[in-house]
Amino acid sequence: MVQVVELTPANDKQQSPSIKQKEQWNTTHARYISTLKMTSWGRALADNLRLTTVKFKTHVAPLSKSKNTTDKKTELFDETGVSLGWFDWVVCTVPNQQAVELMADSGFTKQAQICKPQMQACYTLMLGWDSIEQLPDILKSTATPIWDVAYVNDSPLDRIFIEHHKPAHGDLLPSITIHARNDWSQKNVDDDIETVKEKLLEAAQQALKWNSDTAPSQIDCHRWRYAATVNNNETDKELGILVDNSHQWIVSGDWCGQGNIESCYQMAADTVQAITATLN
Repeated sequence: MVQVVELTPANDKQQSPSIKQKEQWNTTHARYISTLKMTSWGRALADNLRLTTVKFKTHVAPLSKSKNTTDKKTELFDETGVSLGWFDWVVCTVPNQQAVELMADSGFTKQAQICKPQMQACYTLMLGWDSIEQLPDILKSTATPIWDVAYVNDSPLDRIFIEHHKPAHGDLLPSITIHARNDWSQKNVDDDIETVKEKLLEAAQQALKWNSDTAPSQIDCHRWRYAATVNNNETDKELGILVDNSHQWIVSGDWCGQGNIESCYQMAADTVQAITATLN
């Protein structure tokens, strides 16, 4: 069971954070965690690839009508014009702002739909301590209530995850991951990263109430420029993957869904299904 709470940070009138039980995540509302790291799942899949070449740090040039397809095969080029080979299918999973540029002059039949979803940024603050004893009281196993995930109210912060509480993560040094609110992140997306880190640290200190003896010893901040798909109202539907069967091109990615990790899995499954359907 994962214990989820709502946390309201301390302020001038309130000397300590307020924590209230919100819900439990269980097998009915399962969340999936890779071990030992979140990248482990992808690395395990990559290790099983056969007859496959993976090219890293390669910028693929935008698709062009003049270098289009032959018998539904597509030749891709890098940014210097060097051919990367001929492919039966092209699957584009970059954020939609970048997908627009890659597909702009290609004749992609669903080009207009790529622009429909709006995306917002997310800043992530990662904090670590050298030992359990150095944790602030609110993060210790003796805290009341005991919690694993906190939704934060009245703050630039959105959610706090206690990393060493995750399954098979007990050998980790004590650490937490904090996601800032998407609207706050978007507003500050082009700010200096050190300035953003200081603002988030101040908000985290209000939420977790550490002092000089319990302050984190490891601090890192990361910006995801394209992190969450914005739904303007409850009637907005997920875009879903965009398939051009005439060229055998697919534009996909988590932004085609809700912009979260669950959408990564769902859009990947839909992409595979779209390709295999043409083989039957």
